[in-house]
Amino acid sequence: MIINVIPDWNDKGLTEDTTGADVEMRFNILATMGPGESGRDLELLEARAALLEQSPLFFGNLVRKEIGIPERLARTAYAATVRYALPDKGDRPEGDDSGWGWSFDTTGGTSHVTQSIATIGNYGPGGRPAPDYRGAIGVSSDSVEGVDVVTPNLSFTISRNFPAIVPSQFLVMLAKFTGKVNATPFYGFAPGEVLFNGAGGSQSGIEPWNIQYKFTVSPNAENLTIGNIVVPFKRGWDYLWVRYADQMDTDSTSKVIKQPISAHLVQVYHYVSFTGLGV
Repeated sequence: MIINVIPDWNDKGLTEDTTGADVEMRFNILATMGPGESGRDLELLEARAALLEQSPLFFGNLVRKEIGIPERLARTAYAATVRYALPDKGDRPEGDDSGWGWSFDTTGGTSHVTQSIATIGNYGPGGRPAPDYRGAIGVSSDSVEGVDVVTPNLSFTISRNFPAIVPSQFLVMLAKFTGKVNATPFYGFAPGEVLFNGAGGSQSGIEPWNIQYKFTVSPNAENLTIGNIVVPFKRGWDYLWVRYADQMDTDSTSKVIKQPISAHLVQVYHYVSFTGLGV
């Protein structure tokens, strides 16, 4: 049996007080039966255990305070509410009695770019006009070489302790989530901005498991200008590449130059909800 806990984002799925300090979120708990399980019901204790494991520990700056009793909708489906509120001193989310932590790193990463942010000037010999490559960098007769630059980069790690017994299905799920991007808001980041780099864990004797979840952020962008081309919106982890071609340049002594003629935005990662990660 595979049990998935999915946020209910309809009009009644999220309620909050006027201060935003207390939020109730509704979740649907759905079971998919394996071979030979078609006649079995999803039991209440199984539904609540899945809700405890898969519902997020945090909602923005709020901590998970209370998990409601699941209400049966069908033989293999339940619904339940989870309450989030501002944390008290020393507070831990319900079901997490063994600790959690954060770490982050904003050390810049390196990207190879072929287009500049702006062209400061084009200078030819003797004051004569120079070719305008529309922001292309390192143009030669047959290519655009570009340059490596330091770009903003945020990576963060969430660590959480789990009971000494971690189901193998949970580890398989972590492996399947690796290399995926958030399809729904995640810790204040918009869909498309957070890449799950994977998780690592360790356990000794009867001590709880300590699992570290690693993420990297790439912000979404609007109205990217590439020469005379405008890309209206780019999700953080989609890939943008530019095609260049020989164009006539009537503003300088050079007649044929490399210029961007098209921009291509492609999806290279799958998008999923991170609800099942347990953080």
